[in-house]
Amino acid sequence: MNQDFQDIKNEFDKYGPTAGEEVALAMYASLAKRLTPYFFNQEGINKRRLITKLEEGEKEVGTLTKYDWLDAFNRNKQEGR
Repeated sequence: MNQDFQDIKNEFDKYGPTAGEEVALAMYASLAKRLTPYFFNQEGINKRRLITKLEEGEKEVGTLTKYDWLDAFNRNKQEGR
């Protein structure tokens, strides 16, 4: 996951704050899709730890818009991903 956030940060920096924000949010959505099955196989405390880790990675990237990881996981689960 650290590499995922490094890749997101690289793209964010490459495109600058405005376009980079959109690129980062799209990459967050892709990461959430990939992590959805893992998230729902975790116990409650581990789910919270995962979300905390994702939020920390998000801060390192520097996006201004906060991504709603829990909503993304629930949305992806409903869509069968």
